[in-house]
Amino acid sequence: MMKLLIADDEYLVIDSLKYMVERFGRDVEVVGTAKSGREAIEKAMELKPDIVFMDIHMPGIDGIEAIKQIKAINSDIVFVIITAYEYFNYAKEAINLGVYDYLLKPINRGKVIEALDGICTEIASKREAVQREMLLKEKMNKVIPHLEGQFIYSQLFDGNSEKDAAFYEEVFGMKISHGYVMMAIIEGMENQGRQEGMKISLDKQMFYDIFNLELKSLCRCLIGPPLLDKVAAYVPVDQRVDAYEVRNMSIDIASRLVERINRSVDIKYRIGIGRSYDISNFSKSCNEANMSAAMTNEDSVIHFEDIMTKGSGLDMYPEGQEKELIRMLLSFDAEKAEDAFERIFLWLMMNYKEDIDRIKSRMIELFFLIKRSVPYCEGNESLGV
Repeated sequence: MMKLLIADDEYLVIDSLKYMVERFGRDVEVVGTAKSGREAIEKAMELKPDIVFMDIHMPGIDGIEAIKQIKAINSDIVFVIITAYEYFNYAKEAINLGVYDYLLKPINRGKVIEALDGICTEIASKREAVQREMLLKEKMNKVIPHLEGQFIYSQLFDGNSEKDAAFYEEVFGMKISHGYVMMAIIEGMENQGRQEGMKISLDKQMFYDIFNLELKSLCRCLIGPPLLDKVAAYVPVDQRVDAYEVRNMSIDIASRLVERINRSVDIKYRIGIGRSYDISNFSKSCNEANMSAAMTNEDSVIHFEDIMTKGSGLDMYPEGQEKELIRMLLSFDAEKAEDAFERIFLWLMMNYKEDIDRIKSRMIELFFLIKRSVPYCEGNESLGV
Protein backbone atom coordinates (compact mmCIF):
# COMPACT_ATOMS: atom_id res chain seq x y z
CA MET A 1 0.00 0.00 0.00
CA MET A 2 1.40 3.39 -1.08
CA LYS A 3 1.20 6.25 1.41
CA LEU A 4 -0.09 9.63 0.20
CA LEU A 5 0.25 13.05 1.86
CA ILE A 6 -2.00 15.87 0.58
CA ALA A 7 -0.88 19.49 1.11
CA ASP A 8 -3.30 22.29 0.16
CA ASP A 9 -4.64 25.34 1.97
CA GLU A 10 -8.18 24.76 0.67
CA TYR A 11 -10.32 22.34 2.68
CA LEU A 12 -12.51 21.61 -0.33
CA VAL A 13 -9.53 20.49 -2.41
CA ILE A 14 -8.25 18.24 0.40
CA ASP A 15 -11.67 16.67 0.96
CA SER A 16 -12.20 16.13 -2.77
CA LEU A 17 -8.82 14.46 -3.21
CA LYS A 18 -9.33 12.25 -0.14
CA TYR A 19 -12.69 11.09 -1.50
CA MET A 20 -11.31 10.35 -4.96
CA VAL A 21 -8.36 8.40 -3.60
CA GLU A 22 -10.38 6.42 -1.04
CA ARG A 23 -13.18 5.70 -3.52
CA PHE A 24 -11.30 5.07 -6.75
CA GLY A 25 -7.60 4.80 -5.95
CA ARG A 26 -5.95 1.38 -5.86
CA ASP A 27 -3.26 0.47 -3.35
CA VAL A 28 -3.06 4.07 -2.10
CA GLU A 29 -3.83 5.29 1.43
CA VAL A 30 -4.09 8.93 2.50
CA VAL A 31 -1.91 9.02 5.64
CA GLY A 32 -2.10 12.75 6.33
CA THR A 33 -2.98 16.25 5.17
CA ALA A 34 -1.31 19.65 5.54
CA LYS A 35 -2.57 23.22 5.07
CA SER A 36 0.80 24.97 4.70
CA GLY A 37 4.27 24.37 3.37
CA ARG A 38 5.75 24.19 6.88
CA GLU A 39 3.17 21.63 7.97
CA ALA A 40 3.79 19.63 4.80
CA ILE A 41 7.51 19.42 5.64
CA GLU A 42 6.78 18.34 9.20
CA LYS A 43 4.23 15.72 8.12
CA ALA A 44 6.59 14.38 5.45
CA MET A 45 9.30 13.86 8.08
CA GLU A 46 6.84 12.22 10.48
CA LEU A 47 4.74 10.06 8.14
CA LYS A 48 7.37 9.21 5.46
CA PRO A 49 4.91 9.14 2.54
CA ASP A 50 5.66 7.59 -0.84
CA ILE A 51 3.68 10.28 -2.70
CA VAL A 52 2.94 13.96 -1.96
CA PHE A 53 0.23 16.04 -3.66
CA MET A 54 1.56 19.59 -3.15
CA ASP A 55 -0.27 22.87 -3.82
CA ILE A 56 2.40 25.31 -4.98
CA HIS A 57 0.53 28.44 -3.82
CA MET A 58 0.21 28.32 -0.03
CA PRO A 59 0.82 30.94 2.70
CA GLY A 60 4.21 31.09 4.39
CA ILE A 61 6.56 28.50 2.88
CA ASP A 62 5.14 27.90 -0.58
CA GLY A 63 4.92 24.53 -2.33
CA ILE A 64 8.11 25.04 -4.36
CA GLU A 65 10.25 25.62 -1.27
CA ALA A 66 8.49 22.79 0.59
CA ILE A 67 9.31 20.36 -2.25
CA LYS A 68 12.97 21.40 -2.15
CA GLN A 69 13.23 20.86 1.60
CA ILE A 70 11.39 17.52 1.57
CA LYS A 71 13.54 16.26 -1.31
CA ALA A 72 16.64 17.16 0.69
CA ILE A 73 15.33 14.86 3.44
CA ASN A 74 13.97 12.05 1.25
CA SER A 75 14.74 12.10 -2.45
CA ASP A 76 12.62 9.00 -3.10
CA ILE A 77 9.28 10.74 -2.51
CA VAL A 78 7.28 11.31 -5.70
CA PHE A 79 5.60 14.71 -6.05
CA VAL A 80 2.50 15.80 -7.94
CA ILE A 81 1.85 19.56 -7.91
CA ILE A 82 -1.58 21.11 -7.59
CA THR A 83 -2.11 24.53 -9.15
CA ALA A 84 -4.77 26.90 -10.37
CA TYR A 85 -4.60 27.85 -14.04
CA GLU A 86 -3.43 31.41 -13.29
CA TYR A 87 -0.34 30.03 -11.49
CA PHE A 88 0.56 27.49 -14.15
CA ASN A 89 3.63 29.41 -15.38
CA TYR A 90 4.85 29.47 -11.79
CA ALA A 91 4.39 25.70 -11.67
CA LYS A 92 7.04 25.23 -14.36
CA GLU A 93 9.72 25.77 -11.71
CA ALA A 94 8.30 22.79 -9.79
CA ILE A 95 8.42 20.71 -12.95
CA ASN A 96 12.15 21.50 -13.17
CA LEU A 97 12.51 20.03 -9.66
CA GLY A 98 11.60 16.65 -11.08
CA VAL A 99 7.93 16.36 -10.04
CA TYR A 100 6.06 13.47 -11.60
CA ASP A 101 2.96 15.33 -12.81
CA TYR A 102 0.66 18.29 -12.17
CA LEU A 103 -3.05 18.66 -11.43
CA LEU A 104 -5.02 21.74 -12.45
CA LYS A 105 -7.85 23.09 -10.31
CA PRO A 106 -10.67 22.21 -10.37
CA ILE A 107 -9.35 18.70 -9.84
CA ASN A 108 -10.27 16.10 -12.46
CA ARG A 109 -10.91 12.63 -11.00
CA GLY A 110 -9.62 10.79 -14.06
CA LYS A 111 -6.38 12.77 -14.02
CA VAL A 112 -5.87 11.99 -10.31
CA ILE A 113 -6.38 8.25 -10.77
CA GLU A 114 -4.19 8.20 -13.88
CA ALA A 115 -1.36 9.95 -12.02
CA LEU A 116 -1.64 7.61 -9.03
CA ASP A 117 -1.67 4.48 -11.20
CA GLY A 118 1.44 5.63 -13.03
CA ILE A 119 3.26 6.53 -9.83
CA CYS A 120 2.35 3.21 -8.15
CA THR A 121 3.63 1.28 -11.16
CA GLU A 122 6.89 3.25 -11.17
CA ILE A 123 7.47 2.88 -7.42
CA ALA A 124 6.67 -0.84 -7.51
CA SER A 125 9.13 -1.29 -10.37
CA LYS A 126 11.87 0.56 -8.45
CA ARG A 127 11.23 -1.49 -5.33
CA GLU A 128 11.44 -4.73 -7.29
CA ALA A 129 14.74 -3.57 -8.78
CA VAL A 130 16.07 -2.72 -5.31
CA GLN A 131 14.97 -6.12 -3.98
CA ARG A 132 16.66 -7.89 -6.88
CA GLU A 133 19.84 -5.92 -6.23
CA MET A 134 19.72 -6.76 -2.52
CA LEU A 135 19.20 -10.46 -3.27
CA LEU A 136 22.11 -10.38 -5.71
CA LYS A 137 24.32 -8.70 -3.09
CA GLU A 138 23.32 -11.29 -0.49
CA LYS A 139 24.20 -14.09 -2.88
CA MET A 140 27.51 -12.44 -3.77
CA ASN A 141 28.32 -11.94 -0.08
CA LYS A 142 27.88 -15.68 0.39
CA VAL A 143 29.90 -16.59 -2.70
CA ILE A 144 32.78 -14.10 -2.30
CA PRO A 145 34.41 -15.84 0.72
CA HIS A 146 34.45 -19.12 -1.23
CA LEU A 147 35.99 -17.37 -4.24
CA GLU A 148 38.60 -15.77 -1.98
CA GLY A 149 39.53 -19.21 -0.66
CA GLN A 150 39.64 -20.54 -4.21
CA PHE A 151 41.93 -17.68 -5.20
CA ILE A 152 44.34 -18.28 -2.30
CA TYR A 153 44.53 -22.02 -2.94
CA SER A 154 44.85 -21.62 -6.71
CA GLN A 155 47.88 -19.38 -6.22
CA LEU A 156 49.46 -21.82 -3.77
CA PHE A 157 48.86 -25.06 -5.64
CA ASP A 158 47.85 -24.41 -9.26
CA GLY A 159 50.00 -21.42 -10.16
CA ASN A 160 47.43 -20.07 -12.66
CA SER A 161 47.90 -16.56 -11.35
CA GLU A 162 48.34 -14.62 -14.57
CA LYS A 163 45.69 -16.63 -16.40
CA ASP A 164 43.00 -16.06 -13.76
CA ALA A 165 43.99 -12.58 -12.55
CA ALA A 166 41.55 -10.73 -14.83
CA PHE A 167 38.65 -12.92 -13.65
CA TYR A 168 39.40 -12.38 -9.97
CA GLU A 169 39.98 -8.64 -10.44
CA GLU A 170 36.51 -8.32 -11.96
CA VAL A 171 34.89 -10.41 -9.22
CA PHE A 172 36.63 -8.70 -6.30
CA GLY A 173 36.65 -5.21 -7.81
CA MET A 174 40.33 -4.60 -7.10
CA LYS A 175 43.73 -4.87 -8.77
CA ILE A 176 45.57 -7.98 -7.59
CA SER A 177 48.59 -8.08 -9.91
CA HIS A 178 51.01 -7.09 -7.13
CA GLY A 179 50.90 -7.61 -3.37
CA TYR A 180 52.11 -9.46 -0.30
CA VAL A 181 50.90 -12.29 1.93
CA MET A 182 50.13 -11.87 5.61
CA MET A 183 49.82 -15.10 7.60
CA ALA A 184 48.66 -15.74 11.15
CA ILE A 185 49.70 -18.92 12.99
CA ILE A 186 48.06 -20.00 16.24
CA GLU A 187 50.50 -21.43 18.77
CA GLY A 188 50.46 -24.22 21.33
CA MET A 189 46.81 -25.26 21.37
CA GLU A 190 47.04 -29.03 21.59
CA ASN A 191 43.83 -30.74 22.63
CA GLN A 192 43.68 -31.92 26.22
CA GLY A 193 40.43 -33.85 26.51
CA ARG A 194 37.08 -33.40 24.83
CA GLN A 195 35.89 -30.37 26.79
CA GLU A 196 39.20 -28.57 26.41
CA GLY A 197 39.23 -29.46 22.72
CA MET A 198 35.83 -27.84 22.21
CA LYS A 199 37.01 -24.65 23.90
CA ILE A 200 40.11 -24.57 21.71
CA SER A 201 38.00 -25.01 18.58
CA LEU A 202 35.71 -22.15 19.63
CA ASP A 203 38.67 -19.89 20.43
CA LYS A 204 40.24 -20.65 17.06
CA GLN A 205 37.02 -19.92 15.20
CA MET A 206 36.61 -16.64 17.06
CA PHE A 207 40.19 -15.75 16.18
CA TYR A 208 39.63 -16.48 12.48
CA ASP A 209 36.39 -14.48 12.43
CA ILE A 210 37.98 -11.46 14.10
CA PHE A 211 41.08 -11.71 11.91
CA ASN A 212 38.87 -11.65 8.81
CA LEU A 213 36.58 -8.86 9.96
CA GLU A 214 39.24 -6.53 11.34
CA LEU A 215 41.81 -6.95 8.57
CA LYS A 216 39.20 -6.14 5.94
CA SER A 217 38.29 -3.00 7.88
CA LEU A 218 41.97 -1.95 7.81
CA CYS A 219 42.76 -2.63 4.15
CA ARG A 220 41.45 -4.17 0.96
CA CYS A 221 42.51 -7.80 0.95
CA LEU A 222 41.57 -11.38 0.13
CA ILE A 223 41.48 -13.94 2.94
CA GLY A 224 41.52 -17.70 2.57
CA PRO A 225 39.80 -20.16 4.90
CA PRO A 226 41.85 -21.44 7.88
CA LEU A 227 44.13 -24.39 7.18
CA LEU A 228 45.03 -26.28 10.35
CA ASP A 229 46.30 -23.52 12.64
CA LYS A 230 47.05 -21.01 9.90
CA VAL A 231 45.14 -18.41 7.91
CA ALA A 232 46.60 -16.47 4.98
CA ALA A 233 45.59 -13.11 3.51
CA TYR A 234 46.70 -11.48 0.27
CA VAL A 235 47.01 -7.69 0.38
CA PRO A 236 47.29 -6.04 -3.06
CA VAL A 237 49.51 -2.97 -3.32
CA ASP A 238 50.51 -0.56 -6.07
CA GLN A 239 53.76 -1.90 -7.53
CA ARG A 240 54.98 1.67 -7.96
CA VAL A 241 55.15 2.12 -4.18
CA ASP A 242 58.65 1.73 -2.73
CA ALA A 243 59.28 -1.70 -1.14
CA TYR A 244 60.41 -0.17 2.15
CA GLU A 245 57.23 1.91 2.33
CA VAL A 246 55.16 -1.21 1.64
CA ARG A 247 57.02 -2.97 4.46
CA ASN A 248 56.23 -0.15 6.90
CA MET A 249 52.59 0.01 5.84
CA SER A 250 52.18 -3.76 6.19
CA ILE A 251 53.70 -3.76 9.69
CA ASP A 252 51.44 -0.87 10.70
CA ILE A 253 48.34 -2.71 9.43
CA ALA A 254 49.37 -5.93 11.20
CA SER A 255 50.12 -4.06 14.45
CA ARG A 256 46.72 -2.41 14.47
CA LEU A 257 45.17 -5.77 13.65
CA VAL A 258 46.90 -7.32 16.67
CA GLU A 259 45.52 -4.58 18.95
CA ARG A 260 41.98 -5.26 17.78
CA ILE A 261 42.31 -9.04 18.03
CA ASN A 262 43.75 -8.85 21.53
CA ARG A 263 40.75 -6.81 22.71
CA SER A 264 38.40 -9.62 21.73
CA VAL A 265 40.14 -12.97 22.20
CA ASP A 266 42.85 -14.38 24.47
CA ILE A 267 44.93 -16.66 22.27
CA LYS A 268 48.62 -17.07 21.39
CA TYR A 269 49.49 -16.33 17.79
CA ARG A 270 52.01 -14.63 15.55
CA ILE A 271 51.58 -12.77 12.28
CA GLY A 272 54.20 -13.10 9.58
CA ILE A 273 54.47 -10.83 6.55
CA GLY A 274 56.10 -11.69 3.24
CA ARG A 275 57.62 -9.24 0.79
CA SER A 276 55.52 -7.82 -2.05
CA TYR A 277 55.82 -9.43 -5.49
CA ASP A 278 53.97 -9.78 -8.75
CA ILE A 279 51.11 -12.26 -8.44
CA SER A 280 53.19 -14.92 -10.22
CA ASN A 281 55.38 -15.03 -7.06
CA PHE A 282 52.45 -15.37 -4.66
CA SER A 283 53.76 -18.65 -3.23
CA LYS A 284 57.13 -17.02 -2.53
CA SER A 285 55.55 -14.27 -0.44
CA CYS A 286 53.41 -16.93 1.24
CA ASN A 287 56.49 -18.98 2.19
CA GLU A 288 58.16 -15.87 3.58
CA ALA A 289 55.08 -15.00 5.63
CA ASN A 290 54.86 -18.56 6.92
CA MET A 291 58.51 -18.66 7.94
CA SER A 292 58.23 -15.25 9.61
CA ALA A 293 55.21 -16.30 11.64
CA ALA A 294 56.89 -19.60 12.57
CA MET A 295 59.92 -17.86 14.06
CA THR A 296 60.44 -18.17 17.82
CA ASN A 297 60.09 -14.54 18.76
CA GLU A 298 58.38 -12.46 21.42
CA ASP A 299 57.05 -10.06 18.77
CA SER A 300 53.49 -10.62 17.57
CA VAL A 301 54.31 -9.24 14.12
CA ILE A 302 57.39 -10.28 12.12
CA HIS A 303 58.27 -9.10 8.62
CA PHE A 304 60.49 -11.31 6.48
CA GLU A 305 62.85 -8.41 5.75
CA ASP A 306 63.63 -8.19 9.46
CA ILE A 307 64.47 -11.89 9.58
CA MET A 308 66.75 -11.48 6.58
CA THR A 309 68.54 -8.59 8.28
CA LYS A 310 69.03 -10.44 11.55
CA GLY A 311 70.02 -13.70 9.93
CA SER A 312 72.22 -12.40 7.13
CA GLY A 313 75.35 -13.36 9.00
CA LEU A 314 74.53 -17.05 9.25
CA ASP A 315 76.86 -19.21 7.18
CA MET A 316 76.85 -22.59 8.92
CA TYR A 317 74.25 -25.05 7.72
CA PRO A 318 72.07 -26.11 10.72
CA GLU A 319 73.01 -29.79 10.79
CA GLY A 320 71.75 -29.95 14.37
CA GLN A 321 68.27 -29.15 13.10
CA GLU A 322 68.50 -32.06 10.64
CA LYS A 323 69.19 -34.39 13.55
CA GLU A 324 66.37 -32.78 15.53
CA LEU A 325 64.01 -33.27 12.58
CA ILE A 326 64.88 -36.98 12.33
CA ARG A 327 64.56 -37.45 16.07
CA MET A 328 61.12 -35.78 16.16
CA LEU A 329 59.91 -37.84 13.19
CA LEU A 330 60.95 -41.03 14.94
CA SER A 331 59.19 -39.79 18.09
CA PHE A 332 56.03 -38.98 16.09
CA ASP A 333 56.16 -35.41 17.37
CA ALA A 334 54.75 -33.62 14.31
CA GLU A 335 54.79 -30.13 15.83
CA LYS A 336 58.47 -30.15 16.78
CA ALA A 337 59.38 -31.88 13.51
CA GLU A 338 57.63 -29.10 11.62
CA ASP A 339 59.47 -26.49 13.68
CA ALA A 340 62.85 -28.08 12.90
CA PHE A 341 62.02 -28.29 9.20
CA GLU A 342 60.95 -24.62 9.07
CA ARG A 343 64.25 -23.60 10.70
CA ILE A 344 66.18 -25.49 8.02
CA PHE A 345 64.07 -23.98 5.26
CA LEU A 346 64.46 -20.51 6.73
CA TRP A 347 68.27 -20.92 6.76
CA LEU A 348 68.16 -21.94 3.09
CA MET A 349 66.00 -18.95 2.15
CA MET A 350 68.20 -16.49 4.04
CA ASN A 351 71.51 -17.81 2.77
CA TYR A 352 70.67 -18.86 -0.78
CA LYS A 353 68.12 -16.09 -1.30
CA GLU A 354 67.19 -16.06 -5.01
CA ASP A 355 69.11 -19.26 -5.90
CA ILE A 356 66.02 -21.48 -6.20
CA ASP A 357 67.90 -24.37 -7.81
CA ARG A 358 70.31 -24.56 -4.91
CA ILE A 359 67.42 -24.54 -2.43
CA LYS A 360 65.74 -27.34 -4.36
CA SER A 361 68.95 -29.35 -4.35
CA ARG A 362 69.30 -29.02 -0.59
CA MET A 363 65.68 -29.99 -0.07
CA ILE A 364 66.15 -33.14 -2.18
CA GLU A 365 69.21 -34.04 -0.08
CA LEU A 366 67.14 -33.55 3.06
CA PHE A 367 64.39 -35.77 1.67
CA PHE A 368 66.79 -38.65 1.00
CA LEU A 369 68.35 -38.20 4.44
CA ILE A 370 64.91 -38.58 6.00
CA LYS A 371 64.17 -41.59 3.82
CA ARG A 372 67.36 -43.32 4.93
CA SER A 373 66.94 -42.44 8.59
CA VAL A 374 63.24 -43.09 9.14
CA PRO A 375 62.34 -46.71 8.33
CA TYR A 376 58.97 -47.41 6.73
CA CYS A 377 56.80 -49.62 8.85
CA GLU A 378 53.12 -50.35 9.36
CA GLY A 379 51.43 -47.51 11.18
CA ASN A 380 54.04 -44.98 10.01
CA GLU A 381 52.31 -44.01 6.75
CA SER A 382 51.68 -40.48 8.01
CA LEU A 383 55.38 -39.68 7.61
CA GLY A 384 55.05 -40.01 3.85
CA VAL A 385 58.51 -41.53 3.34
